[in-house]
Amino acid sequence: MKKLLITVGLILGIFYVALLIQGNGVLVFWGDGADQYMQFTTYAYEMIRNGDFSFWGSSLGLGANIFTMFFTVLGSPSFYLMLLCPSKELLVYAVAIIDVLRFLAVAVLAYLWLSKLVKNELARLLGTLAFTFCGWMMFWLHFPYFMDMFIYLTLILYLSEEILENRKKLLFSITIALIGILSLYQLYMITWLLFIYLMCRYFMINEKFVVKDFLSQFFKVLGYYVLGICLGAIIIVPSLLILMSTNRISIDSSSLFSILNMKDILRTITSVISPVSNDYDYNLFFSSISNGVSDGNTVYSYTTLLFPLLLPQLFFVKYKGKKVFASVIGILYLLLLFKFSYYLFNGNESIRWSFFFVVFNCMALAYILDNRDQWNKKVLYISGVFIFLSIITLFFLSRNLNLITPLNRQIQKYLIPCLLIVLTVQFIALVLKKDKLLIVVAMVEILVCFFARIYNGNSLIIAYGKEIWYYQGLIYYDEIMDSITAREQEDSFYRMEFNNTTNLGHNLALSNDFNGFSSYISIYNYYSTDFLMNRMGTKWYFGVQPSKFMIKNVLGNKYLVLEESDEVPYGYTKIETIKNKIIYENNNFLGLGYATSNLISKEKIQELPIFVQDYIMMQGIVIDKEITDSFVPTLPVQMEVDEENKSFKPNHDLNGYYFIDYSLDDPSSTCKLEMYYDSNSFDELQRYEVGYQAIKPTREYNDVFTYCVSENNPNHYSKTDIYWVSFESLDKLTNDWNNYDLFTNVVAKGDKISASIDITQNTKVVSTAIAFDPGWKVYADEKEVEVLKTNLGFVGFELAEGKHEITMVYTPPGYNVGKYITFGAFGLVIVGVVLRMIKKNKNSVN
Repeated sequence: MKKLLITVGLILGIFYVALLIQGNGVLVFWGDGADQYMQFTTYAYEMIRNGDFSFWGSSLGLGANIFTMFFTVLGSPSFYLMLLCPSKELLVYAVAIIDVLRFLAVAVLAYLWLSKLVKNELARLLGTLAFTFCGWMMFWLHFPYFMDMFIYLTLILYLSEEILENRKKLLFSITIALIGILSLYQLYMITWLLFIYLMCRYFMINEKFVVKDFLSQFFKVLGYYVLGICLGAIIIVPSLLILMSTNRISIDSSSLFSILNMKDILRTITSVISPVSNDYDYNLFFSSISNGVSDGNTVYSYTTLLFPLLLPQLFFVKYKGKKVFASVIGILYLLLLFKFSYYLFNGNESIRWSFFFVVFNCMALAYILDNRDQWNKKVLYISGVFIFLSIITLFFLSRNLNLITPLNRQIQKYLIPCLLIVLTVQFIALVLKKDKLLIVVAMVEILVCFFARIYNGNSLIIAYGKEIWYYQGLIYYDEIMDSITAREQEDSFYRMEFNNTTNLGHNLALSNDFNGFSSYISIYNYYSTDFLMNRMGTKWYFGVQPSKFMIKNVLGNKYLVLEESDEVPYGYTKIETIKNKIIYENNNFLGLGYATSNLISKEKIQELPIFVQDYIMMQGIVIDKEITDSFVPTLPVQMEVDEENKSFKPNHDLNGYYFIDYSLDDPSSTCKLEMYYDSNSFDELQRYEVGYQAIKPTREYNDVFTYCVSENNPNHYSKTDIYWVSFESLDKLTNDWNNYDLFTNVVAKGDKISASIDITQNTKVVSTAIAFDPGWKVYADEKEVEVLKTNLGFVGFELAEGKHEITMVYTPPGYNVGKYITFGAFGLVIVGVVLRMIKKNKNSVN
């Protein structure tokens, strides 16, 4: 262990010192690291440090169950170390320090695990290094909570060996609980690995199969596994219900029994000699990206060059259970070629289950090194030459046949020569049995891989030559937030938005803790999908949509923060300028929600273009049931479109908007407009928004050509519907809102909202700006009322005429059930421990 700590300490020390020199110790990557991880972390940090933890995360897009954060940071043990930071601005510096601790924890646990498998110290040390600094860990440097999963993975491997020896069974259960709390998704994958690993190890240890002994071991492990699930049920049950409401676990039946294409097969084979240098295109020789689009999956299971170099020796060394182990590793790699394996072990087509191969690769490496006296020297020479020539051949082929991206073409120039030198020295050290040299070159290889990962092209946020304050200035807007909150009563309800269309803008609500609209989080509130999808975004990217200003009015938007060059939408008034940002206030703010008897059935609008749906929702409330005496809304003026020429003749009115809707064809289209005036002169405009976009004319045009290019097919122009809405029409719509009954005395704090409302004339339906979730309960005058889904995804309910005091309370679905299961499991553990102590005392007395 001492030699391991010195070796790993040197590697991590050199890595961190280099990081300090290059970037002041900041280890945050562009992409998910900057767009998601840091903003999730900031939100959770502020929430817990300020004592504002609640079950409803109002800053998660339109609002979501806070248990979605257990799929990101809240279940991460290392996140709680970040709470030691005195301010959110220092969180970026904590990432690298905690990463060092993560690697160290994995190394110690991996050494303990491999010590159960092999006796040779060199085998333990090199196996530990290969496991700790594997491609999987290097890949997830950009999203560190996955690295916490790897700590638990290593711990559960060690405890699996212990439980097979009938020891540390309770710790096994606790670790299962912690994995489930970290992420149910990770627990699902690790459960499959555990099943395969324990079966493999049982049959390796027990050469004779005895049914009674096997069943005894099986049910013992299963029982402690189930106990672990029960201990973590308070988090696991609500998380499971969230996951079941999403499409994250999906099966494409058309490709279920297909095999990988040739590119993916080549990527899989070459993954053993391809270090992970970035998290977008992680194979050095066969890119998974073509023309900027991902076209396949790539395993990131690199476990140092020692693994492919020594793998052929597996045929010659002998150790207990070799046939079982060789069969399992062979079957696993065979399963990698079939798509159904991805759905089975991963839940979808992703390749996050690559860690399966890291585990068995490192086991194979350890077994081979543990039996060095049995090696075939001739085969070692052949494998050394073969791997060397393979790297050189793949290097030239990948470059000459354009099989890689410019990013990896650049890193190849530096990384491939280093790998060849490392391979050569490793080979010499193995032949001459120079163990110290072998350890040193392993350290060098790991550092080369570290530097390749850190300095590869667009990796670190400091790679653009900017200081860290530049990045923080893009995600933290403290002065603006202070100014706006100073205008509002404490715990009042309103939404706001920054017109930041970059990826960093998606999660500004999280990093600044406000109620917004946009989000980039894969486990979001799927109960609002009917509203969100093809209107606010696609898949799980819900970015800023400036053209949706009309529908945002009915969802409580009050403030808009723009640049000077941004177009100010209808109904907003400038109130303040702070650091080149202008704050505007909505003149048509509807607050928490409104009540009206103007009801529209969802069934009647769901096939209409998205813009028409929004126009109708501005006149009433859409409810998810049939209506007998329905309100008849006004429809927007539709322009005649020449489909052949993709053009329309605009009117000569400058006081209004053209709304270009392509939602019925491809909502993810990018539109280019050519707007002609004075014969051949024209203005050109190109931009991307989901579903539809608003164009405010600045001059009188004769013809407008709209070329909306489909995201799914660049050669296809999406069919468009064009609508004209004048300011006069907008004035009429907003004036009609004066007939709505609005909330007063609103207090919105976490998972409890209280307000007053006076329903005039007759019974009406109320629609709030709170995203629908079955966990919401609504009480009118202390009596529970039925919750409706209104406006395609928001909490609504019906109220009779009169004044009412409303209380809305949120409890995550499954939370109470999970809580009782957890309490019961803890009670069972306590009883078990007490009985064991009593038994132990009796035995000692006797």
